[in-house]
Amino acid sequence: MSNDTRQDFSMFRKERAMLSITPPQVTKEGKACLFLNGAIFSKELGKMDWNNKITVKLDLMDVGKIIHGVGYGKDVDIYHKAATGNAKQIQIANKEGECTMFVKEKGEVEKTVFMKMTPEERIVLNELLKYSLKYLAQWV
Repeated sequence: MSNDTRQDFSMFRKERAMLSITPPQVTKEGKACLFLNGAIFSKELGKMDWNNKITVKLDLMDVGKIIHGVGYGKDVDIYHKAATGNAKQIQIANKEGECTMFVKEKGEVEKTVFMKMTPEERIVLNELLKYSLKYLAQWV
């Protein structure tokens, strides 16, 4: 998993939002994970506001839940509470054939990034996440 040429998978909506998922990586503690990053478009900056992004660390079971939601059309709710007291949440809502992903952070300031995924994005995201499972389980 230490190949520096790997790229994030990103879903982008011009002048609205961007969600990206990193390739699998190993933390300092030796645990495998992915990171989901979300940012909204800032009219003042004229670009995505990455200084105020939301980052959620995803483990093997979190990724399994996202695969279940995106690939099988099920609603999913993943909740993480940090030692700082901030709470981060990923929700996948499936309604009438549409799949929307919400990434939220609740702390001093509440932030939300959401995106309706195209069918093509759903397929690519699901396949990439399925591929990552063996790395997250540290079987390779």
